[in-house]
Amino acid sequence: MKPLLMLLFSVSLSGTLPFIIYLIAGAVFRDKLSATIRYRFLKLCLLFYLVPFPFIKYVIGRKLDAPGMKPPVFDNYIYLKDVIQQTNDSFYILLDFPEKRILSIIGLIFFIIVFYYIIVYVKFRSKISHCSIPESSCTTLLMDLKDSFHIKSNVKVYLCNMHGSPATYGIFSPVILLTKSVNSQDFSLVFLHELQHIKNHDFFFRLLSMLAILLHCYNPFIYLFFRELKEVQELHCDEQLVVS
Repeated sequence: MKPLLMLLFSVSLSGTLPFIIYLIAGAVFRDKLSATIRYRFLKLCLLFYLVPFPFIKYVIGRKLDAPGMKPPVFDNYIYLKDVIQQTNDSFYILLDFPEKRILSIIGLIFFIIVFYYIIVYVKFRSKISHCSIPESSCTTLLMDLKDSFHIKSNVKVYLCNMHGSPATYGIFSPVILLTKSVNSQDFSLVFLHELQHIKNHDFFFRLLSMLAILLHCYNPFIYLFFRELKEVQELHCDEQLVVS
């Protein structure tokens, strides 16, 4: 259990360190860093949050017989006093270690976050299903813009009878959600922005960042990372549209 916790903490640390560097660089250079550079750096941080590079390094080191990668050899005895308890017909192992309590706390936080996201998703889907209708009047405009972005996936458009900003969700069959706040004259500009999200696979990276939150729910930096990722994704889309 202790090696599992050490691996989890090391992966969390390997993602947090570059993110702290990102925050410091952003504070020093302020507006000199483009949204494209910031987004690439955040993707790198996300990679370190998800891939157990310390474990991979250990495995490769073992295969190459690198120094310092061999398991330690203990010459002392390991005492199991008060660890194994015997009853009349069997025995069991007491696992009342600090590592177990830490893992239990992490597991509790994990399930709370999963339950929260499930509730948010169910409420979102319920609102969408009750107040959304397919929009077909802008099909030609959407198809023309899709061709200009070289997007092959089937993109659907729905009109939602509520206020708020337009949104895009879905990976294989993306859906652009138009709200009452969007006028028909603004459809072209909205489609340009949302199609840029689809082209950049922003929804996919946002899902990966939510997975990182579940893995590192005990780490306060992961929540700051998620908020920063969402903001930079919006800036990145606007920046690409202006440049193009």
